[in-house]
Amino acid sequence: MQPDNLKLVTGSAVRLACRNGLWTKPTCGLAEGFAQGNLVVLPKALAYDFLLFCQRNPKPCPLLDVTEPGDPVPRLVAPDADLRTDLPRYRVWKHGELVDEPTDITNIWQSDFVSFVIGCSFTFESAMMRAGLPVRHLELGCNVPMFRTNMACRSAGVFHGPLVVSMRPMTPADAVRAVQVTSRYPLVHGAPIHIGNPAAIGIGELTRPDFGDSVPIQPDEIPVFWACGVTPQAAIMSAKLPLVITHSPGCMFLTDVRDEELAVDGESHEFDVKRMETTKTMLRHAVLFKFKAETSKEQIKQIEEAFRGLPSKIDSIRDFEWGTDVSPEEKSKGFTHCFFVTFADEKGRDAYLPHAAHQDFVTIVRAHVEDVCVVDYWTGK
Repeated sequence: MQPDNLKLVTGSAVRLACRNGLWTKPTCGLAEGFAQGNLVVLPKALAYDFLLFCQRNPKPCPLLDVTEPGDPVPRLVAPDADLRTDLPRYRVWKHGELVDEPTDITNIWQSDFVSFVIGCSFTFESAMMRAGLPVRHLELGCNVPMFRTNMACRSAGVFHGPLVVSMRPMTPADAVRAVQVTSRYPLVHGAPIHIGNPAAIGIGELTRPDFGDSVPIQPDEIPVFWACGVTPQAAIMSAKLPLVITHSPGCMFLTDVRDEELAVDGESHEFDVKRMETTKTMLRHAVLFKFKAETSKEQIKQIEEAFRGLPSKIDSIRDFEWGTDVSPEEKSKGFTHCFFVTFADEKGRDAYLPHAAHQDFVTIVRAHVEDVCVVDYWTGK
């Protein structure tokens, strides 16, 4: 049984749901406000050429993170993630052919694999909705339509191929506003690369996308096209490499990075202000743990994952983050773990505390902690 979309409100909650096999569908509309990324995994011997391909084609391939060889953790954008398990679905390519779409790639992971997390346009859709712009595939609950174009990417080593674009229909007035909104997010494809006539960029029938799902276009609307992170998959098909792994189109990696952290200056920050006005009266529930000396690392890891899983089970949780003590002041008094759970109001907290999922977690933790400190406060400047 897959969790309700409304419960997957943070990047970590989505990742945990994927890791546990509870979410295997596209990620559009999930964890609003958290950046999403495309994924490419390939051997170290090909990593430099692919890095160069991304640098030469920054619109479809804006890099958010690159891992060390063999390391499945994207330490810049989600330091507690595992790229082998934390996406809904992957694609396995052998000699340019798609051979499998698993939900876990642990069994085919190699010690020389380098992973690239590439910005995804699902990220700026939150900003589009805050601006009152339509996002048709979200309205319909389907995947965004994606198309190969006749626009060639700049090649790098073995990597070459056409630019792939995603399409969102809107009125001409909304299209102008969409340019303004999305241009603030260059690390997730930025502004559209084409507006209007699809034939001008080699697209024939808009009802037959190469990837994703078809969406209707109303008589007063025009198609708006953005560079798409599926572009590397077209290059991989052209290169016919022995083994490469990517995300399945629409099934993205959810990071811990907030979308506004990727925004650049140059336009009014009205959306930032609205978000601040919304969050300055949020109720934050801070929990600190001091573990017993005999508690093992494996048991602590299980507790961490159990706490991180609560946002996917309890609707009233609006945000969640956690970390371990790194203070040089040595005044932590043995408390090593700090968790922040955010609620819209006291009603949300009061629903959380007796919730069965929270009580199950308390039962797990109780046997392993020497002390707990809990502080609740209203956020504000």
